[in-house]
Amino acid sequence: MKTRIAILAAASAALFVSTADAKQLRIENKRDVALEQLIITAKAGETQKSFILAEKIDAGKVTTRSVPREHCLYDVKGVFADKSTLSADDMNLCAQHTIRLVK
Repeated sequence: MKTRIAILAAASAALFVSTADAKQLRIENKRDVALEQLIITAKAGETQKSFILAEKIDAGKVTTRSVPREHCLYDVKGVFADKSTLSADDMNLCAQHTIRLVK
């Protein structure tokens, strides 16, 4: 099954929490299956730090998570309840307000 990530700039400034060390990112699961994990890996420096950005987002649901501001470029990988996966390399999460997960 082929999947893709559509990245949309949200029009509303209400999506942001103004903190020095994190930015808010809206995650929309537009698929018909639950997201088990959304993992991001920083693409800066010699070490690549990975962490789980979101877990257990039901189909059709939306959540907001904090992304560290120390890096902008990330590889993103999603794993869904039906065992399908998606991935996107070199996403600039500093410039994005929303990640929409679609088929």
